[in-house]
Amino acid sequence: MKKKRFTEEELLDGLDPYAAHADELAEPQGNEPTALERLKGSVLRYERPTDPVWDECFEAEGVTEDFMENRDQPDNKEQK
Repeated sequence: MKKKRFTEEELLDGLDPYAAHADELAEPQGNEPTALERLKGSVLRYERPTDPVWDECFEAEGVTEDFMENRDQPDNKEQK
């Protein structure tokens, strides 16, 4: 017996760019965090130049002189 494969049109029937798929399948539980709550704390923000993180960045050990050698970059003489 052969399985019927849905076409793309059949899969997308009744959906629009403003309706989410997941909420049609399940109701979120009251203890589940919102999307914004899940992101909270995952992204660090460095808005002020006085933040200590910038000191760490500028005082860190720099790169070695040969860091561009293996990157197939043209020499400065070849660039115009």
